[in-house]
Amino acid sequence: MDKDKVYVNGVLVLADYFEDYFGGMAFYRKAENFSPTLILAGKNPIHIYLAQMEDGKKLCIVEQKPDIE
Repeated sequence: MDKDKVYVNGVLVLADYFEDYFGGMAFYRKAENFSPTLILAGKNPIHIYLAQMEDGKKLCIVEQKPDIE
């Protein structure tokens, strides 16, 4: 978990991978692959940004605006 970082709406999420989850997005850890660490389930679109930092580590930023206006 020290290599790559995943930030979801500004929060660091300990996740190894993410995938579709009943129309939303679920984040999982390989050691605990039966239940998601975090689920994004809203009407607004999910935006994913990927970047590589200067030290070679990868950064994944996931954003979804809340449904409440």
